[in-house]
Amino acid sequence: MAVDQASAALMAKHAAGGLLIDTNLLLLLAVGNYDRRRTEAFKRTAAYTQRDFQRLGWIASQFRQLLTTPNILTEVDNLGRQLPSREWRGFAESLSKLSLRLTEEVVASSVAMKRTFYARLGLADTVTLSTSLRFLLLSDDFELYLAAQHAGLDAINFNHLRMYGT
Repeated sequence: MAVDQASAALMAKHAAGGLLIDTNLLLLLAVGNYDRRRTEAFKRTAAYTQRDFQRLGWIASQFRQLLTTPNILTEVDNLGRQLPSREWRGFAESLSKLSLRLTEEVVASSVAMKRTFYARLGLADTVTLSTSLRFLLLSDDFELYLAAQHAGLDAINFNHLRMYGT
């Protein structure tokens, strides 16, 4: 799969370091790994296509390390619990298996809440932004992407890749 030149350059720069995958995209991976057909049928991932799931999987495969935070994992778990209860076990197994591929980065909430952007972004996104100081951030959250750009951090907006095609 191809990406635009700017994204390719950022991916190459961080391939050995790692990719921090934001909440909605990690949810897409967990739901798609559970049942690819659910990516388009589940209300929390319905904005994505199976092609987006494939694209995300390909992007993730380009990195030596995939990162997350406890805040992101908690959000993904909570969002996944919006699946019908009969699907919780399958989703939980998918997320659990995915978590084995992830390295968790911890930023204390008390530290994150002292950041100037906490009031605007909230705790989970502030922790995500704080963690992305050392890694490439992949998000579909435009506000978080803009905040990362404003802070001089490396970030890719997944929606830009979706528009790019391929």
